[in-house]
Amino acid sequence: MANIHAISLNLVTVGSYVLFLYFYDQFPILNENIVPALLSFIIYVHPVSSLSFMIYVLSETNRFQVIMLDKSIEKSASFQENVQVISREIRRVFEEEKKFKNPDFTLKKLASETDVNVKDLSAYFNEELSTSFNDYLNRHRIDEFKKLLLADGSSTYSLVGLAQESGFKSKATFYRVFKEMEGMTPANFKKEQVSI
Repeated sequence: MANIHAISLNLVTVGSYVLFLYFYDQFPILNENIVPALLSFIIYVHPVSSLSFMIYVLSETNRFQVIMLDKSIEKSASFQENVQVISREIRRVFEEEKKFKNPDFTLKKLASETDVNVKDLSAYFNEELSTSFNDYLNRHRIDEFKKLLLADGSSTYSLVGLAQESGFKSKATFYRVFKEMEGMTPANFKKEQVSI
């Protein structure tokens, strides 16, 4: 029974230590105050086995860090190899096929269109383009709206009709996004274009 108790305490010790070192951003509860308190409690309850186990864990820390670093470098290298492919596929989907005009177009649908997983796509938008998928999507929709508005014969369509043609699902979303991105309402934009 004592051995099971010691093993359980040691597992909690190692688990909290590893989570704190390598996954602290995913487990905010394991902060720099909680982990030492937890370790102190475990050492107090079962000092001999906990200390010997902690010495082992600390001696292996460097090896853990090397393993994590190697995984990080490997992941980074594979992502960098895919950047050109991802870029080409996104350009095809957005500029050639204009899939953004589908109001239900999502990151998951983009993943199925490009055969690139959602995680890599998200990383591409964040790291390579310094934007989010939604902002990228809305930028294309706004640009399409402006292009349709300025095209000949566009005066026969309402602003909302053109927005729907550009991929916006609702009037409220369209007006909010347009004002955020262009700094004016769609109506004011149209007036400016007419007066030019």
